[in-house]
Amino acid sequence: MIDIPTRFRSACWQAVTTTMIRKNDSQGPRGSLQAARAAKPKALETFRKMASVCGVGITRIDGDYGLKINLTEPPARDCKIPDRIDGVKIRVEVTGPVRKH
Repeated sequence: MIDIPTRFRSACWQAVTTTMIRKNDSQGPRGSLQAARAAKPKALETFRKMASVCGVGITRIDGDYGLKINLTEPPARDCKIPDRIDGVKIRVEVTGPVRKH
């Protein structure tokens, strides 16, 4: 976190530094595109044990890169779904089976 002296903490300055921090975080190890790509195989392996996976893709979650897991059916109720894998945020959606139109 950037340490800002009290006398400079205006609303405008906070908005600028927050934007800078978010940009730096998205380029960092947890929210980067490379981290999301690297986490895809582990996410697929993890979620295949819980439910029927029909797709794993990269998406934006809260300004960072994350993974979207598409399931054909909901996982069991007693199943603990992770919200992150290797620090990468996860979004799960039950889309149903993928069919050709």
